[in-house]
Amino acid sequence: MKNFFFVFLTASVLTGCSHSDVESTTEQNTEQAVNATHMATFDVEGMMCQKGCGAILRKGLYETGGVSEVVVNFNEEKTSNEIKVYFDKSITNTSDMINVIGGLAKNRYTAKLVKVTESTIKTVEEKEEHAISGVELNDFTNRKEVSSNNFSFPDLTRIFNGLIN
Repeated sequence: MKNFFFVFLTASVLTGCSHSDVESTTEQNTEQAVNATHMATFDVEGMMCQKGCGAILRKGLYETGGVSEVVVNFNEEKTSNEIKVYFDKSITNTSDMINVIGGLAKNRYTAKLVKVTESTIKTVEEKEEHAISGVELNDFTNRKEVSSNNFSFPDLTRIFNGLIN
């Protein structure tokens, strides 16, 4: 009876501790990184606060699919506030963004394009390539990193024997 209980408990622990990578793979496939090729600066009227209005603007612009970052510069004393939008010109454009901003929060906001410049933001792949190509062996000698690659499962037989006896 003890052996049966031990086998059953071990099997349930092993199957209960397993995990599937299906969810993380699905999330990674739906989120595609946007390569920001340009930065647009807008003057937006109708903003009352940085957190609430900024969140509404960010969410609306991110939903266009071509925006990688939105920076809101809010000043209570001004009637219009500056936002910078980093976007991929092949996916979206400034007139679409003006329409999106104008349609948010029951048409509370109005946006005026100030300027568009080419973006200097590097993609993650470019940063990794630059980091790998520019790294020398001496760069790692002065670094102090804490990592733990030594993971081991506890001795389950001793734990189960303690529970049974």
